[in-house]
Amino acid sequence: MVDIHTHILPKLDDGASSLEESLEMCAAAAESGVKTIAATPHFYDVTATHAFLEKREERLALLKNALKAADLSVEIRAGAEVAMRPELYTNRDQLKRLTLGETRYLLAEMPFSPISMQDVFDYVELIFDQGLIPVIAHPERYAYFQENYDIPNLLLEKGAVLQVTAQSLLGAFGPKPMKLAQAMLRADAIDCLASDAHEAYGRRGADLFAIRDLLFAQGIPESLLFRMMEETPGQIIADADISDRQIGYILPPKRFGR
Repeated sequence: MVDIHTHILPKLDDGASSLEESLEMCAAAAESGVKTIAATPHFYDVTATHAFLEKREERLALLKNALKAADLSVEIRAGAEVAMRPELYTNRDQLKRLTLGETRYLLAEMPFSPISMQDVFDYVELIFDQGLIPVIAHPERYAYFQENYDIPNLLLEKGAVLQVTAQSLLGAFGPKPMKLAQAMLRADAIDCLASDAHEAYGRRGADLFAIRDLLFAQGIPESLLFRMMEETPGQIIADADISDRQIGYILPPKRFGR
């Protein structure tokens, strides 16, 4: 499996608090069958991009050396979870330095506080205008997406990639994120599942196989799990085009059967 969204670098954000915890997270991921991990620390201040990248490279090298010493065979690729903020409009050239593994794919986090649908689309167009492809982090967890399913539908039409947190499908983040994630799943509208790991195990754990096993037990076909957890994230990290598929329309649960 390929996990394109983690907070696995030590002492860089609200994820791993030490090198030891980073190694524990990597071990949990490797034991669950994850071969490649994108380290995507939170990125907020576009005016301090250089300082962020310097610190990220330092922590990345530290972790890679520790993985080698521990004989853990998991590949770590650099990235960032880039917060969409107005400052990006005057510093848009920095986005290319923050992509997933030096690809054209950018992991974008929308504001959790309410913004308009037009603001969402403007941020997406800002990314596209830089020759990049937006990967929207955990769309199921934004309240304004939960209230308006047209937003994720239109994002897909525009060519954005939707990355759902795997635990959301199991209700770990509450009923509303679960309902939207499950509606997306029914429409085959989830491009990829990722852990958004902040710890080795638990609600925000790095052990994706345990989640995959639970989802399979709930009746999600193995072929669909393979696409969301291996094929598509693998294509993203390889800077390849994402395979075409038939995507349905994401419908709120109350509208089913009408």
